Amino acid sequence: MACLEVAKDQPIQPILTFIFSFYSCLFLCSEDIEDMTIITLEDLRRDSLEICGDFNKIKEEVIRAVGGDQNEVDRLLTVRILMGLDEFYKKRKRYQEKKPLESRKSRKPKKQRKNLTEIKHPVPTQMPTEFKDKIAGLQGLNIKLVIQKELTITDMNPSQDRFSIPRGQMRFDFLSNEDQARLKEKEANGKHFKGKKVPLIEPGLKESSVFLKKWKFGNSSSYVLSNPWMDIAKRNGLKPGNNVQLWSFKVNQKLCLALINLDN
Repeated sequence: MACLEVAKDQPIQPILTFIFSFYSCLFLCSEDIEDMTIITLEDLRRDSLEICGDFNKIKEEVIRAVGGDQNEVDRLLTVRILMGLDEFYKKRKRYQEKKPLESRKSRKPKKQRKNLTEIKHPVPTQMPTEFKDKIAGLQGLNIKLVIQKELTITDMNPSQDRFSIPRGQMRFDFLSNEDQARLKEKEANGKHFKGKKVPLIEPGLKESSVFLKKWKFGNSSSYVLSNPWMDIAKRNGLKPGNNVQLWSFKVNQKLCLALINLDN
């Protein structure tokens, strides 16, 4: 520490301000931020043995040494504080130099979140050959995968008679503007959507048709395949838990669908 000489006629308060600012900067610049200690004026006014001993005791010793001259008391008291601060800083520095490197806290790299979702059937990039050939025989074009999902209990509930196509799981928006406008049309009661009858290639390659409808779920909407969905499911041996794919294609610019059972 640099030596600071305090003259008898030198004002004391600016010196104290310099001391507090200087040592605060030293501790703020410490590499061990977690162990950082800030020295304030309150530390010196309280009993702080770690910094410069008992302040009141030091003050009494200074008064006994110089008598009642307040300026001399303040000057010597400032010198004692400087000495105490200097000793405190030296001890702290020695402690930090001896502190083992392995005990210092360091940032641990974040653990990469594991994907807990088990993918039973990776999404095939190509449609099975037999379905391609079937669509080619119909002169179908623009083949797109709409959704891959696991059949739920609701999908296979006869009283529901619908196969849900949640928008959040769709891989491709398969409806044209004309199709979307058609699906928004409602029945006479104004509650349910009419839907649209579309050609379907079933998992067993049989050609049939099914109603595609817009369906309300609370404040959101999705799409479903309805009547005669349960007949199609039974005819192709579909069960809850089966993984299926729904594909779309166009024949003469008209929407068609193909349903594939990946567990078959």
